[in-house]
Amino acid sequence: MQPYLLKVPLQRKEPEIHFDACQVDYVCTLSDSEFRFFQHNLMEEQDFLRDYNLHHASPPTEGIRNAVMVLSTGTDDGILVCTEGYDYARYSAYVPNARQILQLKQYPALQDYVSGMTELANRCIQKALTVGHPVQYGISLADLQSYAGNDTFNTNLFLEMLGNRHEVDDMELDGDEILLTVSLEYLPKRDRELRVLNDDEFKVACAKHLLWQYDAGGAQADFSNCEFNGADFSGMELNSAVFDGAVFKNCRFQDASLCFASFRGCTFIGCDCRDATAEEANFRGTVFDHCQMGGAVMTHSDLSDVVLQDCKMEHASIRNCLIKGMLMTDNDCTTLDMIGTTVDAEAWGAEAPQALSEEELQ
Repeated sequence: MQPYLLKVPLQRKEPEIHFDACQVDYVCTLSDSEFRFFQHNLMEEQDFLRDYNLHHASPPTEGIRNAVMVLSTGTDDGILVCTEGYDYARYSAYVPNARQILQLKQYPALQDYVSGMTELANRCIQKALTVGHPVQYGISLADLQSYAGNDTFNTNLFLEMLGNRHEVDDMELDGDEILLTVSLEYLPKRDRELRVLNDDEFKVACAKHLLWQYDAGGAQADFSNCEFNGADFSGMELNSAVFDGAVFKNCRFQDASLCFASFRGCTFIGCDCRDATAEEANFRGTVFDHCQMGGAVMTHSDLSDVVLQDCKMEHASIRNCLIKGMLMTDNDCTTLDMIGTTVDAEAWGAEAPQALSEEELQ
């Protein structure tokens, strides 16, 4: 939640909070100057309080204090006054956001609408945060209208609400879709710090993994939560290696063999993955941003919740892959082979999965 300013009269070292039940039976709005004068002269008799006592105060109720809410034309805050029949503020309390409180109390339907729109905006922001910067998160207007109700959803108001959020770095309306990009500072921090391997550690791990693949000793490579900047994996045999949670920036994977490898929750930024082979690999929740993936083969891999942003995928293949929750934005996919892809996790793995229709691929 983004911070905001709230003006309240704080108590010091009180063991508990005491309160009185007050029934607001009248609202009085003063000019800004009148309100400020009243705020600093609560013990002085006021004509508007005399008028309230004579004409607007409700009959007393046992256990409940009658009160007048004093508002200002220059602020949303107010002062709640229980006069007890006197013409000055015998009992008073400063009430932040009093105007909004009164409006929502007066119109319960408005309160329900505000709560619903707020919940919807919060959900969209949380989803966008899971995608991360600089990848855009697409929000379907049809889905929003279906969730909120076609008769009540207001697109312009919702766009303004999203624009009010500090987490949003950029936003645009593209046809029937809202595209959000969140600010880097609001992205959730990783549970563990990323590891950075030196050149010798990287080479030793790759050499041991090659021996392990051929049952000649060595050890399976585990690059989980590592950060690679400009690393060269070209032509390497890293089948069944573990890369979960790793971050790759400007790395090269040309002609690399990555079958059965695990890349869950990884991030690829500006990487060259042309002609890489990663069959039956696990890419669940991985982000590919501005990557070259032409000719890459990723058949029968788990691509659920994968994000592909501005990637070149000419002549690449994701045949028979699970693509449930996949988000694709601004990619070159004109020759991408998607035969047999499915969003049905139970059907995935069948010998001959059914291909998606053209409508489902949009």
